[in-house]
Amino acid sequence: MGSDPDTQAATRGWAKYIENHYHLSDVDILLTSKAFEGACLVCARNGAHKGYFLFSEDLGQARLVAYNWDICVGRLQSSPLSFQTEETLMAARTPTLGATMMGGGACAMLPRPDISIPALPADDLMIFD
Repeated sequence: MGSDPDTQAATRGWAKYIENHYHLSDVDILLTSKAFEGACLVCARNGAHKGYFLFSEDLGQARLVAYNWDICVGRLQSSPLSFQTEETLMAARTPTLGATMMGGGACAMLPRPDISIPALPADDLMIFD
């Protein structure tokens, strides 16, 4: 990950948001790019499978690019982009604290707030390691 404290904090926040709103774990933000309209590439686990997902700039949608890094790179270099599947993952809504504590399976939902992702430096491509 970059050495800038603001960038480190932003990527930790993005990873936590993804883990809380998608059925993904072990999230690593790999890069963001203006070439992909501000999208970010994420390595994450979906159950037992590790995959590479391309997220929209607002983290509201994601698509599985590939399960293998070499295939992922090839697909990202293709025009138009190709993906492992046609499925688009959508961010889940966040349950209210009260609904979570009620138990019994009932879960009232709040509308997803419009989130603002902090802007990254003006580089065309930012790689986090």
